[in-house]
Amino acid sequence: MIMKSKKIHVIFFFLLLIILSFLLIGIGIYFTYLKSPKTITSKIIDNSHEKLEKYWQEIKKDYIGDTYTLNSKIQYNLMSEKYTKENQTNIDYLKKSNLLLNLNHSQNEIELVKDKKNRKAFISFKQTIGQEEIINTKYLIDNATKYYYASSVLKNYVNDGNSTYFESLSDENSSSIDNIEYLSLVIRESLKENIKESYYNTYQTEHNIAGKDTKVYQISLNLTNKEVRDILKGILNDLKKDPKANKILTGIDDDFPKMKISNQKKILKNQESYTINIYTSTILYKPLKYEVIYINGSERKELSYEGDSSHGTFYYIENDALKYQITSKNTESNTKLTIYDNKDKKIGSLLYEINENGNSLEYDFDNQKEKHHILYSSKYIDYKEKKSYTNNKKISFNIMQDKKSIINGDIKIDSIMKSDAKITEDVSNSVLSSTLTDEQRNKFESIKDTIRERLER
Repeated sequence: MIMKSKKIHVIFFFLLLIILSFLLIGIGIYFTYLKSPKTITSKIIDNSHEKLEKYWQEIKKDYIGDTYTLNSKIQYNLMSEKYTKENQTNIDYLKKSNLLLNLNHSQNEIELVKDKKNRKAFISFKQTIGQEEIINTKYLIDNATKYYYASSVLKNYVNDGNSTYFESLSDENSSSIDNIEYLSLVIRESLKENIKESYYNTYQTEHNIAGKDTKVYQISLNLTNKEVRDILKGILNDLKKDPKANKILTGIDDDFPKMKISNQKKILKNQESYTINIYTSTILYKPLKYEVIYINGSERKELSYEGDSSHGTFYYIENDALKYQITSKNTESNTKLTIYDNKDKKIGSLLYEINENGNSLEYDFDNQKEKHHILYSSKYIDYKEKKSYTNNKKISFNIMQDKKSIINGDIKIDSIMKSDAKITEDVSNSVLSSTLTDEQRNKFESIKDTIRERLER
């Protein structure tokens, strides 16, 4: 009986050893997984995407469906002390002064119409000064054909060939907003996959965190032109391989399937590089500090952040000298930044707020040489979800340099959105783009320059 009891104890002891071994192996695998640079980076990418969700929800407020009519009017009230006072001696200042004056006297109207059921979409922009028409342009998609129009060049629509835009919306349950979210997901997952393990270096080291030398696990992601090019190339290829993403992007641009990033593509200059450092705790690998270092020859710039998603501090450094320190506080409804110079003197602030009627942003900056004040607001009136709303946007600003106003004033955009659509454009007398003369093509291509030249007179 005693022998049997001893055997049971021995078996039980060995079972405990086996269980403990598996547990330790499991914990080891778990911490090895946590410690993986790719795992930590992927988690940060996912978390960043989640933190942007509140801003995305605010953007989605403008969306009422894939059948709508949006009418907007833009008003300018802009001035410049510098350009007005010095325009007699400086031709560039005279042009800028005239541009502001002409914008102030202009009437600007934008119309966006989309009719998913009848596969039509229409955009128009019209600007006049008094009785003079400055610009009147239109863009139309009618089923599978796209057209464009500019009254200053031709009185006919130009047939620009096939359009696959509505192909991406052929699924009854698919919408433009769904497509944007889907593309965002594909790009996010592709980015995580295309940052290769070989791009990383890892170190166990000490680093200054919140003013204290702290033992940390450092992950460094080094990006030269080759790495940036290969990451972008990989994302482009993944978008092409994904049937839905390919369909969406081809609908936006017919040439998307032909897009390529060659092995000779220069995205960064020869001496340019970026290093992204992530400093984590040495046990659970919780991120403590994020750092981006930009180098271009002898030029070196650093931006780092210490803290979490609710509060923390940014540091901006140029050539090893602290230039700005920015504290950050975030809640569900607002984000507040306070800007300090290298002597810990407050020189600016930014406050972004979201409420049930819209959102607002206020930015102030004053370092004695430059002074900025920007105020933005977006307010919804008579908001009926998925049906209609009126939106009033206003941006006011005063940008000063050496105590002179470079530009100040405001821009107002008043919009009315409705969930119905009627497009009655007549394209029966349209001409094929292949029949345009060289002179007509040149006029279409130089419309922007022609408008700018007129506004600067």
